[in-house]
Amino acid sequence: MIILFRLISREHSQWIPMKLLVNNIYPGQDYNRVRTTIFEYMRLFEDLGMIKRAKRGTRTYITLTEKGTTIAKKKLAGKAKKVLELPEIET
Repeated sequence: MIILFRLISREHSQWIPMKLLVNNIYPGQDYNRVRTTIFEYMRLFEDLGMIKRAKRGTRTYITLTEKGTTIAKKKLAGKAKKVLELPEIET
């Protein structure tokens, strides 16, 4: 979900092609080999109200809902906080 959030921010577009997401999660992998795995996760996230999917012809586009965006932002903020709270390294 964080990768989708970053893609939406980077592309300046609300709707991201599924293929772009898959290529960012599994770079160098054959899209048709990993597509099913990603679609299963997307169905789960959709059922939980975190994303929306739209089909245009043979292409699938996804976007984050408000709930998904809120969760992604909290996860990113938590990661930043953990990095800031690292203990000092003794030399």
